[in-house]
Amino acid sequence: MADEPQRQVSPAGKDSELHFRALIEHSFDGITLLTATGDILYASPSALRISGHTAEELVGRSVFDLIHPDDLPVVQATFTRLLHTPGGSTTVQARCRHKDGSWRWIENTGTNLLDQPHVRAIVSNYRDITAQKQAEQALQQSEERYRHLFESSPHPMLVYEWETQRFLAVNDAAVRHYGYTRGEWLQLTVFDINPVEDEARLREVFRGPAVDGRVGLWRHRKKDGSIIDVEIRGHWIALDGRRVRFVLALDVTERLRAEAAVRASEAKYRSLIENLELQVFLKDRAGRYAAANQRFCRALERAETEVVGRTDAELFPADQAEKFRAEELAVVASGQRREAEMLLRIEGQQRTFRVVRSPVRDERGAVGGVLGICWDVSEQRVLEAQLRQAQKMEAIGMLAGGVAHDFNNLLAVIVGNIALALGSLPENHASRDLLLTAERAGVQAADLTNRLLGFARQTILRPVPTQLQNCMEETVRILRRTVDPRIALEVRCAEHLWLVEADPAQINQVLLNLCLNARDAMPQGGRIALEAANVVLDADYPRQHVEGRGGEFVRLRIGDTGQGIPPEIRSRIFEPFFTTKEPGKGTGLGLAMVFGIIKQHQGWIDFTSEVGEGTCFDIFLPRHVPWTTTDQVPSTTRQAPRGGHETILLADDEPMIRKLGKTILERYGYRVLLAEDGLEAVQLYERERERIGLVLLDLTMPRLSGHDALQHLLQLDPLVRVVFASGYSAEHLDQAYHKRVMGFINKPFRPEQLAQVVREVLDHHV
Repeated sequence: MADEPQRQVSPAGKDSELHFRALIEHSFDGITLLTATGDILYASPSALRISGHTAEELVGRSVFDLIHPDDLPVVQATFTRLLHTPGGSTTVQARCRHKDGSWRWIENTGTNLLDQPHVRAIVSNYRDITAQKQAEQALQQSEERYRHLFESSPHPMLVYEWETQRFLAVNDAAVRHYGYTRGEWLQLTVFDINPVEDEARLREVFRGPAVDGRVGLWRHRKKDGSIIDVEIRGHWIALDGRRVRFVLALDVTERLRAEAAVRASEAKYRSLIENLELQVFLKDRAGRYAAANQRFCRALERAETEVVGRTDAELFPADQAEKFRAEELAVVASGQRREAEMLLRIEGQQRTFRVVRSPVRDERGAVGGVLGICWDVSEQRVLEAQLRQAQKMEAIGMLAGGVAHDFNNLLAVIVGNIALALGSLPENHASRDLLLTAERAGVQAADLTNRLLGFARQTILRPVPTQLQNCMEETVRILRRTVDPRIALEVRCAEHLWLVEADPAQINQVLLNLCLNARDAMPQGGRIALEAANVVLDADYPRQHVEGRGGEFVRLRIGDTGQGIPPEIRSRIFEPFFTTKEPGKGTGLGLAMVFGIIKQHQGWIDFTSEVGEGTCFDIFLPRHVPWTTTDQVPSTTRQAPRGGHETILLADDEPMIRKLGKTILERYGYRVLLAEDGLEAVQLYERERERIGLVLLDLTMPRLSGHDALQHLLQLDPLVRVVFASGYSAEHLDQAYHKRVMGFINKPFRPEQLAQVVREVLDHHV
């Protein structure tokens, strides 16, 4: 076989071939030549670098062996189409196996040059795009992740274009929350979902610079027309050369309502606490003031800023601060409320405050502080002391009245029997002086019991409209003859002084007792002032004076410049038999009688005293209101008692009184029927009323009292003549029966007094 002639290559062709070989071998992209079946004929150095194989490992190998199984069908289909397109080219991306076993993304562009005589191959030009693919996948994943966040967010998210303000996208939450469909959203602008009244503010925003982050609170209109409050947080992004606003719209309508409600509640409770007539404070566990209302701050005479943040040690004396802290620690330790009292000096006066401390617990139930509520109880303590004193005086008065009543019964027997004995003795009898002495002692004892009855408010009063100025002047006239000339007496009365309903004799006795006490308190001389003035007391007055009341009164004031009353005995000065005078110089009944007489006049007495500066007594008597009196039983001019022959029913539960009364009346010629109590008196009168001319009843008897017996007697006989006898006073008679009682006699009584009253009643024409 003849040798094939050698092809001659010109120098220029040879240079061109060298140039193309240099381009292929130094190209960054890999170049391979493939057969029509896909076998590798040639691999450039870059192809070897990209695949990691050597030329010996690649040449002669099918390219399809290197393709990832998942990408192989696409590559084969693309290769087949290329075979049927002579001179054509196509590009495909697929994963190829690297020599190290990893898969690399390769972008391959194949050109069908099988019909070219100098090539007769498919030229494959490819490059490694693994990094690009990974970046694309990462971006895709990021987009998917952010889209998922966008769509799954529970809060509305809105995207709109800055220039047109038109919405480009919204998430599902926006569709649900606002009520617009996604298609409707894309037809709306930002202005469409804002109320008209907010348009000016919104336009101002769009005229200004774009701001990232929180924009603030806005109002949006939902599809149903309702308005919601939203908190906008927005960010700018660039999208296809456009400025796009990405917005998170948080619906804060309920939060704002809740905050408004909290503020209103706080304002309400703040107003409530500030307007309470109580001092309120709050402390933390360390004892530091966290809050305090204005009343508490005013009580401390400090501003709120001077109290909050401080401790008691910075606001109070050390001893008080220590006590307060001990109370609070006890509350924190026990978790229980505690009550105590504390003393504070306010405006120079010592005041008493009641303090209630309660634990304040945190959300875990632990005690995190102390809430304190305190109020001024100074007046309350004064009133309590006054009430205790009034109750004590009332109890002493009841005791004194009972003692005086029983003592009067005994004195009635003693004095009455002495009088009877004296009446039966001749003038020159040796025992007459002894009996007279005993009688005088009995009279003095009766005067003593009358003073006790005065304290017990059981004396007989004869009240009339009285001008106190007259009583004062009469008292001063008496005193000028008895007091030390070194004592000045002064009388001051207001013009047009009101009248009072009073017994002038009893008022004179009150003035004398008080002035004589004042005299005794000024052994070296001084001044006694008697003053009278009209006063009108308002409804608040009883809050400071437990026995006082509002209304129109005449105030009678007796003041001296004497030694004053020591504090330790001030609560006892009105007690009967209590005296600071030496034995034999006072009975201790003077002020007791004053107390009782004033109480019986429906008034009360206050006093103030300072040791070394004197004492002042204020007596309040109600203003006289004129009224028409009922006709009283006229009393005849008293003469020597006469006797009679009528029958008298005498009822008394004391046997000695019954015996004495029977003896006296029988000596005056009367017939006497006796009853041991009111019930027996009624029964006896029912049987013998045709011959009974008068009934003499004791006021206090068992079974039926004198009052009750009188009611029964009036039912039996409306014209019955009744006389009451008692160790008490006629004031004990019920007003309804005052006019039905024909007479009253006080125990102890003398025989002629009893006979006089009985005769006057029997002679009175009913």
